[in-house]
Amino acid sequence: MRFKGVPGFLIREQSTRYYLSLFLKILYSGLMIRHCSNTILLGAALLLGITPLSSAVAKKEPLVLKPSGKWILSYDEDGCRMLRQFGEGDEKTIFSMSRYAPSLSFSMLVAGKPVRTRRDQKSSNIRFEPTGSLLQVPFFSGDLGELPAMVFSGSGNGLYTTEDSESIPDVAIRASQNGISALSIGSPLRRDVRLDLGLMEKPFAAMEQCTDDLVTSWGLNPETQKSLREKVTPLVERSKWIRPSDYPSDMLQAGQPALVTARIMIDREGQITGCHIQRTTRPKEFDKAVCGSIIRRAKFSPAINADGETTASYYIINIRFQIP
Repeated sequence: MRFKGVPGFLIREQSTRYYLSLFLKILYSGLMIRHCSNTILLGAALLLGITPLSSAVAKKEPLVLKPSGKWILSYDEDGCRMLRQFGEGDEKTIFSMSRYAPSLSFSMLVAGKPVRTRRDQKSSNIRFEPTGSLLQVPFFSGDLGELPAMVFSGSGNGLYTTEDSESIPDVAIRASQNGISALSIGSPLRRDVRLDLGLMEKPFAAMEQCTDDLVTSWGLNPETQKSLREKVTPLVERSKWIRPSDYPSDMLQAGQPALVTARIMIDREGQITGCHIQRTTRPKEFDKAVCGSIIRRAKFSPAINADGETTASYYIINIRFQIP
C-alpha cells in the first residue's frame, strides 16, 4: 500500500485498497438513495438549483464535530474524492467532496446519525464558513451502509449561487475555497451540525492536481483545457437530451431515483467521440439511458484553444432521475 505524502492528509493511489473503501464508493452502488414520495418532476433534470437565503432560522447551539481522522484523497479512474471522518461513536460523520474534471464546483456527501432526515425532505440550508453565503441546496436522502446520508450534487460551487458565480472571477472563488474552515448544515436537521474542516488550501491543491491527471488520462492536455478561449458549447438545449420516456421502465415501476454524471468527449470538428459514465448511484439501466440519449440528441460546437484553433475537449453533465 503506497500513499503520496501531503501534509495533513493521505492520498490513496488508484491501485491500492484502503480500509475506508466503503466510503470511497459512496457515489456508486454503495449508496442507496431512498425513494422520494413527493418530488417535482418525472425524467431527468440538471443538478442543482441553489437558492440564497437571507438569514438562518434560530435554533439551539449546533453540534460541533472535530476531525477524527486525516483527509484522504482518492485517485479513482473516473473522479477525485476527498474524504474525512468527524466525531466519534454515535456522532461519527463522514464528509466527502468529489470532482469529475478540473472545476471549481464539487459534489458533496455527508453521512452519519447527526444528519438523519425524513424521506420527504428535499433541501437543506448550508454554509461554508467563514467565506460562503447561506444557501438552500437540494439533496437526496440515502443510506451509506448503516449511516443515513445527505447527497448534494450539481453545478454550484458550494460558495455562491450558480448565477452569482458567473460574474465572480475564478481566482476569487478559489481564494474563497482556500479560506474555508468549516461547513454548517441547518434545516431540515433537528439540530444544526458544524464540521470543523480545518484549512482547505492544501487539500484543494491536491484535488486540482488529481483532476489534471484525470484529464491527461483522457488523452488531453490539462493546460490546454485550462486556457481555452471557448469551451465546448451545446447546440441543443440540455433539457432536450433526455426525456421522461428515457426513464428505464423497471426502475420507473420500482420508484427508483438515481444520480448520474456523464463525460462526453468532443473532437475538433464538434463530433461526439465517446460518452462515459463517471458516477452513478444505481443500476446500469440508468447508464445506458443517459449515454444512449446523449449520443442520439446532443450536438456541440467544438472548443477553441488559446491560439484560436478548434481542439478536442469534453463536456460534463450531471443528471437526476426522480419520480413525482
